[in-house]
Amino acid sequence: MHGAAAFERYERQVTEAEIAKQMPRELRQAERLAQLQEQQQAAARSKEHGHENTHGSKR
Repeated sequence: MHGAAAFERYERQVTEAEIAKQMPRELRQAERLAQLQEQQQAAARSKEHGHENTHGSKR
């Protein structure tokens, strides 16, 4: 049974590695979406005020 336990441990490590590889990609996509939305909102705000945001103010 020693081989089965070793295989389970290996399988768990591989699964965790796969999750670790996939998570950052999902996080990067979420961050990119958030940045896009922020840029679109900033552009909409600057249009409302009738000038481009040149003050360099970032939240």
